[in-house]
Amino acid sequence: MKIIIDDAKGSFDIGSFDNGDTTTTNLYVGNLNPLVTEDLLCREFGAHGAIASVKIMWPRTDEEKERNRNCGFVSFMQRGPAQNAILALDGKELLGNAIKVGWGKPVPLPPQPIYGFFFDLILFDFI
Repeated sequence: MKIIIDDAKGSFDIGSFDNGDTTTTNLYVGNLNPLVTEDLLCREFGAHGAIASVKIMWPRTDEEKERNRNCGFVSFMQRGPAQNAILALDGKELLGNAIKVGWGKPVPLPPQPIYGFFFDLILFDFI
């Protein structure tokens, strides 16, 4: 079952890992080409805001490997950039696969981002 949210920034699907928490900044990313790396996800999603964490769920069983697609999670430091990333990247082709992006369950956020334009601005301000 798909649930569509309609707000001021447009309509978007709630991800399959969404538990209804309206404060989550964590995104589920599905249908990933097996060649997609965490670095590539940082670059694609980091264009929308500061990234707190990135995790690809690598296949463990032969059955999972045969599917020839992975999934993962990208967590933002703030919700607004996460919402913008959903709107911009859901359905985007990445290494030949149209990725699926939706809300995931909340995860703890680190004190500082690991990647993103905000992180880059902080670094340049202190150099």
